[in-house]
Amino acid sequence: MDLRLYTERLTLIACPPRVAAAAYGGRRQIETLVGARVAEDWLDSDGRALLSYYSRQIDADPTMLGWGLWLIQHTAERIVFGSAGFKGKPDADGMIEIGYGISATYRRQGYTFEAARALVDWAFQQPGVKRLTAECLPNNAGSARILEKLGMARTGIDGGYIKWLLVP
Repeated sequence: MDLRLYTERLTLIACPPRVAAAAYGGRRQIETLVGARVAEDWLDSDGRALLSYYSRQIDADPTMLGWGLWLIQHTAERIVFGSAGFKGKPDADGMIEIGYGISATYRRQGYTFEAARALVDWAFQQPGVKRLTAECLPNNAGSARILEKLGMARTGIDGGYIKWLLVP
């Protein structure tokens, strides 16, 4: 199944299992699979670890597609420069958590917000989703601004992270 979302500048691709499985095969292997370049500073050791983790998740439960990692591709430049997504399917209370990360080269240009907005809109169209949460470090002003622009409210601090909530 090929699941994609489109925004003004981006194509978000629900990460296919074969792409996630190629995490340690290197950037070139992933480029071949997605048909686009991959930003060098995005697929670092943290990026590979995230893809590897997601690969294990989707292998265990193929219905995770859409509820895990989404690749962020600049449509015009045909380059994957980040990822965003959810940390699993909605729980019994209809809650999901969103996270994101992009290449330093593409920061401060509105791309993260654009991707997150598309994912939030998609999520609230899915059956059973009632609440969206997120967390960020107190010193991550950029992430806090994105969460505020999404309409999320701060709910407190736990474990050194600011917690956020959005209820449509």
